[in-house]
Amino acid sequence: TLELIAINSFGHAVIEARRTVSVDAHSSITLHDSDLSGRFTALSHAHGFGEPGADAVQATLVAKDVVVARDVHVVRSTAHQGIIELDAKAVLADGRWWLDLLSRTTLRYVEVDAPGWRPADNYFHLAAGLPYRVPLTASRDHRDRPPKGSVTSIDALPVTRFAADDR
Repeated sequence: TLELIAINSFGHAVIEARRTVSVDAHSSITLHDSDLSGRFTALSHAHGFGEPGADAVQATLVAKDVVVARDVHVVRSTAHQGIIELDAKAVLADGRWWLDLLSRTTLRYVEVDAPGWRPADNYFHLAAGLPYRVPLTASRDHRDRPPKGSVTSIDALPVTRFAADDR
């Protein structure tokens, strides 16, 4: 299933679309946002007319309830925000550690710094209002300790600290 969500500056979805896709081995397909939503909206603002229809567009490919690929295109950045409401929390689920992220502002190049831990994704974009769960892998000497660290972005002035969930 290919999922497309376009978010405005308030973190509200302006377009939500899903489509079942089938891709043969050693091949590819190309779809445009209008192929999924059924209407032309110029989400990328590539044509340059009018105001952008969204601040960010997230595309996610899900196969058998597993996220295979996820990408965010930032249409309009909110560079160097003094106040960023970014929630970051390390959570133990299904026997492994995850970093749960949720921002009220679209952020570019989000960096996860967790000494002794390696995030499966780093320097990614985060669309406002859309949660993102990043798997964390411990180095040998950190396997008996929960992760902690910080999250920042080129668009955020403050650094957000995180630690394990207190459940």
